[in-house]
Amino acid sequence: MGFSIEGCKKALVNTGNNSIEAAMNWVFEHQVDPDFDTPYLVSNKSSTPTADEESLGILMSMGVSRSHAIHA
Repeated sequence: MGFSIEGCKKALVNTGNNSIEAAMNWVFEHQVDPDFDTPYLVSNKSSTPTADEESLGILMSMGVSRSHAIHA
């Protein structure tokens, strides 16, 4: 439909990659934004865990590694 790749990436990220319909609606609403075509930059998240130890323990008891549990 002629939209930029960067705008489409932003649409998918901002709609949680839930559905093409949601992404297209986002594109139609934001295609006139001044930064629509600028490259999408992924922010560096903090590497410190935000989950509590109890939640990590539950996931690890199901066989999930600690690093994967922290990421999840």
